[in-house]
Amino acid sequence: MHPVNVEDEIAALESFQDAPSTPAAESLAESLATRLASVSPAEPAGRREVAVRGLLAACSQLYRTGQVQRSLELRRASARLVEGIDPALRVQALLRCGEFELLSQDVGAALEHISAAMDTARASQRTVDEAQAWVSYGMALDAAGLFPQADAHWRHALRLIQGRAEPRLRGNIWALRVPIGFRLQAGREGAAIEACRQSLASALDAPVRFRDSMACTALCNWAGLDLQRGRVAQARERLDVAASYPNLGVRPRWLIEVLRAMAAVRERNDADTRAALQSLLEPERVPAIAYAVETYGILAAMFADMGDAVHAGEALDRLSRERSRALWAMLRGPGPAGAAAGPGAEGGAAQETTDLLLRLAVTAELRDDATGKHCFRVGRMAMLLARRAGLPEEELAGLDLAARLHDIGKLVIPDAILLKPGALDATETHLMRSHSVIGADIITASALPMVDAARAIARHHHERWDGAGYPDGLAGEAIPVAARVAALADVYDALTHERPYKRAWSHDEAVAYIAQARGTQFDPRLADLFLAMMAEARADLDAFVRDIESAAAGSPYVVAQSRIARALEEAPP
Repeated sequence: MHPVNVEDEIAALESFQDAPSTPAAESLAESLATRLASVSPAEPAGRREVAVRGLLAACSQLYRTGQVQRSLELRRASARLVEGIDPALRVQALLRCGEFELLSQDVGAALEHISAAMDTARASQRTVDEAQAWVSYGMALDAAGLFPQADAHWRHALRLIQGRAEPRLRGNIWALRVPIGFRLQAGREGAAIEACRQSLASALDAPVRFRDSMACTALCNWAGLDLQRGRVAQARERLDVAASYPNLGVRPRWLIEVLRAMAAVRERNDADTRAALQSLLEPERVPAIAYAVETYGILAAMFADMGDAVHAGEALDRLSRERSRALWAMLRGPGPAGAAAGPGAEGGAAQETTDLLLRLAVTAELRDDATGKHCFRVGRMAMLLARRAGLPEEELAGLDLAARLHDIGKLVIPDAILLKPGALDATETHLMRSHSVIGADIITASALPMVDAARAIARHHHERWDGAGYPDGLAGEAIPVAARVAALADVYDALTHERPYKRAWSHDEAVAYIAQARGTQFDPRLADLFLAMMAEARADLDAFVRDIESAAAGSPYVVAQSRIARALEEAPP
């Protein structure tokens, strides 16, 4: 690579981004990407800085033309080169990689990158970069279904940039704060409209290269809100203005088309309008899976507002399937670290698979448990109970890991179902219960080393000793023993921790429940062993909790989540 020539090419590519995309810009982006992706983390910092800058410019250009997966690969390549480079460039590379991980629903990987970016920004006292990190972290929480928690981080980011001329960042924050879909709670429409106004005003003050796409996003958000509430004429007016901006990429143009099709459904809701909308949501038409997921969420909320429960349920079902598609893409595609083939590659691939599944397991739990520690507690308790039950010692470590993945299928369950405070209807119950089968399928597709135990636990941890459970109605010892063990640990931990829809039970209340369900919900022998273990733990519950949470301390995703949560608590009001 010739630094002077490459830097000139990078500068040229960066200048192209102020205007609509051209074949020349696309060709230059691909050429730079091909050459720079081979730069090694072992090369000098100056060489890596040039490579990171060029990769980020190429990413932006390729993303504008709809090459989302290629952009993600290059962002991951840039993130591997950031050690010891200029802090500003390091932060940008890590944040962009983290944000793009969200497009494939890999929230765990995003948390790692965003946490590292925040550490760098705070250490180098780069306030605007820190604000961007808070924004990205909020996006990760929102992707996990935690909109209220995400909004707290976005509000903090706005406080950090108060008084600064940062219209682009401010506009992006306000756009994220628009609670479309099931995130729109009763009585909050006024706040949602104000967020739309603020994001549009900031967009119109932004630099030219960002103005069109930002204004388009603001107007599309507003139009989506209008459609959800039945204001079709106002939505169409906003979409006409959005479409008039000349410098728009593939994603905003697709979004305008989708919202126009939704307007037609809101007006007529017949087979033809629904089919026209569905054609835009087919995999080959959607720029990224995350956009399809978000669109189905808005569509389900719109149908619910229309009183059309049937099509609202169908939209939630499609949302679930799109999330599943994102998982299959991750499990069947290249690993997050892009591991090369060679000696030990098979072992490295197995570890990458395990790491990916653990990231997904933590992500699946974030909506129920914002600390991400539930799966680790269940794994450790299941292992301790299995030891008491006499399972072979050589199987216990594998069972611990397998039990952590018990609820991985919840990743595909829509937030509107998983976080619903009231009773689920028949469609919602069916979708909710599908998480056990989907979880088993995810694990089977992954070729996990301890796949048999993990698959059995994921599929059967909601079976009951009396046969009244799901998904297969197994009874007694027909239920795999690993699933019977994990079920006790899962129920105890769920009962003793607060969830969005319930208070935390005391240790004694949870133990009493398990004793009462002995022989109906739970294997009576295992229940007796579990109750004996809990009686011993009662002498020093704090020590017991520290023990069962010990494995979480080694999870980079849980550590990142905890570190950022503490930073928000310590931040000045």
